[in-house]
Amino acid sequence: MNDLATDLNYTVSSRLTAIYKFLPSVVFVYLGGWVIYGWLIIVFASSVGNSVSISNLLSLTVLDIFIGLMALWLTVPLKTARIEGDKLIVGNFLKEIEVPISNISSISGPDISSLRRIKIYLHHKSSFGAIITVTPGFLRASNVARFLRECLESS
Repeated sequence: MNDLATDLNYTVSSRLTAIYKFLPSVVFVYLGGWVIYGWLIIVFASSVGNSVSISNLLSLTVLDIFIGLMALWLTVPLKTARIEGDKLIVGNFLKEIEVPISNISSISGPDISSLRRIKIYLHHKSSFGAIITVTPGFLRASNVARFLRECLESS
């Protein structure tokens, strides 16, 4: 095992994971509120005889749904993770589990998205699934992936 992992607690995920995970949901709801407001304006404007462009609002609705679903697809799977000794501690802000380093089969990433996600594949499925997705700090992503691979090789 890597000396750094056994001597210290090594944080794998970014401290901004909570913001990455929950901010898109807030933005999605906010934009959805504006879309609902726009549709209400159309309903009330048409009832008094004014014409309003439905095509613009329909485009905004589709764009809001697309952006919201993409943001949720990128951020919902994110977990917090840290290494303590020979265990990977994984959490989702409600509970934490311990995954032995020996249960990790491979590491992929960081990917090319703006979050620089790293996927940790497990031999045996945990309560969070067989793939754990974390996002380290942007400039630390390559170093964290390299560190995890070193831990995996030395276990």
